[in-house]
Amino acid sequence: MWFAAAAVRTEVLRRMGNEGGALRRLWQTMSVYHRSVLAIEKRQFESARMKKIIAVSAGVKRDILANYAVAPDKITVLYNGVDSRRFHPQRHQYRQPVRERWKIPLEAPVVLFVGSGFRRKGLDRLISLWASKKLTSCYLLVVGADAENGTLPSMG
Repeated sequence: MWFAAAAVRTEVLRRMGNEGGALRRLWQTMSVYHRSVLAIEKRQFESARMKKIIAVSAGVKRDILANYAVAPDKITVLYNGVDSRRFHPQRHQYRQPVRERWKIPLEAPVVLFVGSGFRRKGLDRLISLWASKKLTSCYLLVVGADAENGTLPSMG
């Protein structure tokens, strides 16, 4: 069994190449590291011994099917769960300490971004909404880190 918890490397490299231009694509093609990772990924997904692949999203399943010779019935999507009793909007005792710590008014809307791999998940595009003044009355909280970008400084 293989647990596909992140994006398929082939797709990550394709997106990075599209954003980085011709030199980036050439470097990725020539990179022994990337070729090795892709070969390992292909070997794992297409192994005859592989009985089941668990993907964390329909998007990961779609990427596996698009890039590897895997039967759709071999892939099960198991979505990340949220404890809706603990994280229910009515649970005010969790809201106030966070808002006080980050100086966010109690009634102000908050957008929460959780994850790693900021570029891949679109944090730059989300931040651009504040830069363009489209979300001036909302606050953005980012929880996570990114190996490429490190951590973001507080803007407030």
